[in-house]
Amino acid sequence: MKLENLQLTGSFKIRGVTNAIRKASKEQLNKGVWTVSSGNTAKAVARCAYQMGLRCTVVVADYIPETKLSAITQFGAKTIKISMDKVMQILQTGRFEGMEGH
Repeated sequence: MKLENLQLTGSFKIRGVTNAIRKASKEQLNKGVWTVSSGNTAKAVARCAYQMGLRCTVVVADYIPETKLSAITQFGAKTIKISMDKVMQILQTGRFEGMEGH
């Protein structure tokens, strides 16, 4: 049995995120990493970026609770709040205008 709640960020997401970032080339990581999430994936990306010395931006829904925002920013990630409509657009296209990085 694996107690996923005992992972560094409270869920299994840290394993997949770390694997994805470590597989990326230096060129892909030159401009940092980013994600759109308001939960465990956001925390995992922020923590992994912090550990690897990478810049990190997390795009979050504008209704995110302060506790979740704090859990993301404690690792030095920059956050951008947007409407849920825009979050859904990013999830569909995989793009956010002006966002660079892996």
